[in-house]
Amino acid sequence: MLIDAWDYLWNAIYTHPFNAFTLLFAASAVSLSFYALSASRRQARASERQATANEETVRLQAQALQSQADNVRRSLDLAERSATASERSAESTRFLVEVGQRPWVSHVGVRATVQGASKGGWHITANSQFENSGKTPAFELQTSQWLEVFVSAVPYDLQILNTSTSSATLGPGSPGNILSSIIIDGADMAAVQGGLEIVCLYGIAAYRDVLEKQHRTTWCLTFDVSTSNFAYADKHNTMT
Repeated sequence: MLIDAWDYLWNAIYTHPFNAFTLLFAASAVSLSFYALSASRRQARASERQATANEETVRLQAQALQSQADNVRRSLDLAERSATASERSAESTRFLVEVGQRPWVSHVGVRATVQGASKGGWHITANSQFENSGKTPAFELQTSQWLEVFVSAVPYDLQILNTSTSSATLGPGSPGNILSSIIIDGADMAAVQGGLEIVCLYGIAAYRDVLEKQHRTTWCLTFDVSTSNFAYADKHNTMT
């Protein structure tokens, strides 16, 4: 059968020589088609490899950017924590300097005098001593003090307000004093002796330091009948 096909092809070329050119052209066209198909496939594979490479490049770039962003975020976090630590350290240092150098006006004691009053009562005089135990002056120092009789105990809501109209400067290590007195009649004296009432001494020292910060010291003492002296109460004794 193959021989018949070759005979047919030979007779066609021999009878019509132009058929040879047609056959050659057809063969060339088929060859070019196969070449073009092969080139297209190679180009497609190359394009696929390029696309894969591009995807990998983009992925690596994304990872690099993410890593860079993480590093920047960690750096910012470390910088923020370092700044916070530095700020806290500065605040602590400033606080220690202020505490170590500021004035401290403290109440250091009371000298009590008890004398008989008319109608069997008492005349009690209390001379409070205070001093500046700090290292810098206490400016605009104002002191106020009261002697008062209360029923049973010192009130929790005792209002200690500065009512002094004069001010002074108290240097480091310098002492000061403030005097108060009260006359208690016979009935109150008997109530105090019986424990139904108490004699209370309370006061305040308000002042400012070199940094213009305001401070205050309060004291509160009760009269001890057995010793005729004052003892510190369990409240209203503060220093700020």
